[in-house]
Order: sequence, then structure tokens, then C-alpha cells
Amino acid sequence: EKYKMVLIALLKSEEERNLINKLVENIRYIDKDSVVESLKRLSIRINKTFLAERYNIIVDQRNKSGFYIYQLASDYLNKPLHLIFANEDLGSNNDDLGQVHSIYLNDAAYSGSQDVVYLNNLTKNTNIANKDITIAHIGITNFAINQISHNLGVKNFMYEYTIPTIEEVFSGEEQSALRRIFPTWSASYEQAVLTFFSHRIPDNFFGPLHSRIGVYVPSSIDENKPERISILNHADFPRPYKKKIASTQG
Repeated sequence: EKYKMVLIALLKSEEERNLINKLVENIRYIDKDSVVESLKRLSIRINKTFLAERYNIIVDQRNKSGFYIYQLASDYLNKPLHLIFANEDLGSNNDDLGQVHSIYLNDAAYSGSQDVVYLNNLTKNTNIANKDITIAHIGITNFAINQISHNLGVKNFMYEYTIPTIEEVFSGEEQSALRRIFPTWSASYEQAVLTFFSHRIPDNFFGPLHSRIGVYVPSSIDENKPERISILNHADFPRPYKKKIASTQG
């Protein structure tokens, strides 16, 4: 609220003030309880889809969000045949991995680039085929779905909701106005989002609103030293999976 009020005070036109209101009002915070509820529903869908067969669960790596999400979902999922860490060397003893369907589990995909990198690495080093992989995320952008489908040929997706991007929330004219308000932030609006989780603020979160970038405003103490303010501080949302965690056998 402080961030919004400071920005609005600096903006001269009503149109720009309304734009900032719209920006802040479209922020979606997903707390841990909502994450767990979403994973319950997603797990039920996965179990029903593969009712008659076992499946593999793929996650990114042990100190990333995928393994954390799997730990939260493991009470509701059927026990997988294998738990696979996509970044690890699986060695030569992996001939049976491709004999069943594989679920790539994570919290969300925004640009889709990490899904592509991890799954490309996995399919090159195992007999798992892209056509036998389902992307299962709590949320995903349409941009990510298109990128994953195009680059991997994966067609199977399960998710609880679509995450809107800045490009989908704001018209072309509004996006141009945002660029005038935040001229130093030049990243793509087609991948930027206003959604974040209790366990992490994604790299794709709209830059000027979080502490890695923020926005500089005139300081009330020293006009020659602008003050950086931000609506989100990464320190307030520590990533629990960065703590040392015990390994889980698949």
C-alpha cells in the first residue's frame, strides 16, 4: 500500500494513477494452505488418470521448488514407481524408466524455459519419451504451455489454474503507459506475471514491484539520493527448499 501511494503521488495523470491501481489489484498471492489444497486436487486428478498403472514422478532437483512441491503432494499421490531428479546422473541402470508414464511436477511454469531445459536433459539421457510425459503444475501461463509444446512436443498438461501475464492483463496502450512509468525495466511483458507463492517470488514476477529491481523515487531526506521502494521483499518470502533436506528414495 505504501508503494502504491508513493507512486500515485508522483504520477500526474489520472490515467496513470488508475493504471497503478489496476497493477496492484491484479497481484495474486498464493499462501501455503492454498498450495496444499491445489496439490490435493491435482493429485486426485493424477491418480484417477493413471488408476490402472504406476507412474514416475520427475522433479527438477533436490534444492529447488519441484522437490518441495513433491514433498507436500506425497501424502495424496500414489507412490511413484520412481522419483526422478532431472538434473542428476541416472547412470546406466535406467532401462525401465520409459516403460511407464512420467509426471513432471512443480509449482508453476512462467516462461517454460526451465521445464524445457530439465526435460531435454532427461529425455536425452534416458529412454523416457516426450510423448509419455505429463506436465503437472499448480499454475502455468499460456506462454509456457506454447513454449513447452513447441520445444518438447509435450501435449499433456494438468494444472489448477492459468497464470495471466502482464500482456494478458493490460491492453497494448496500457503496456506502453507502464513502460513510460517504469522506463528502466525493459523485460518482456509477455512473460512477466503478478502471481507469487508463499515459498517463492518467481524470477518472472513484474520487476519494478520486487526488491531485486524496485523503483527509485525522490528521497525526503536527500533529493540527490533517490530511495528505492518495492512492494515485495524476497527476504519476507524465504525459500524453504533451500534448507538442507533429507533425500527421498524413489
